[in-house]
Amino acid sequence: MTDVHFRFDVDAEPQQVLDAVKTTDGIKGFWTSRADVPEQVGEVVKVEFAIAPAPFDLRLEQSDERTVVWRTETFPPHWVGTTIRWDVDARDGGSTVSFRHDGFPR
Repeated sequence: MTDVHFRFDVDAEPQQVLDAVKTTDGIKGFWTSRADVPEQVGEVVKVEFAIAPAPFDLRLEQSDERTVVWRTETFPPHWVGTTIRWDVDARDGGSTVSFRHDGFPR
C-alpha cells in the first residue's frame, strides 16, 4: 500500500480547522464549491468537481473534537477503500494538522 502523509501548522484555532473539514461551508471554502457534508458518523460526504465524471463519496467514520476520518466508497476508482484522516492539535497561537490518505494500491 502507498500512503500520503502531511503535517503542517496553521494560524487558526483547532475548532476553525475542524470546521473546515467537518462542515459543508468549510469544504466549500477550501476544496470544492459543490459539497454536502453530513454531521452524523456513518453518513456519506459528497464532493463534486467540474472535471470529474462522478461525485466522490466519502463515508464519515469518525468526527470528534480532534479527528475526522472518511473512507472512500465509489469514486475515483483508485481511491475506493482508502482512508482520509485529519488530526488537529492545538499549538501556541494556532493548530498543527496531520493529514493522512492511506491505503492506495501500489
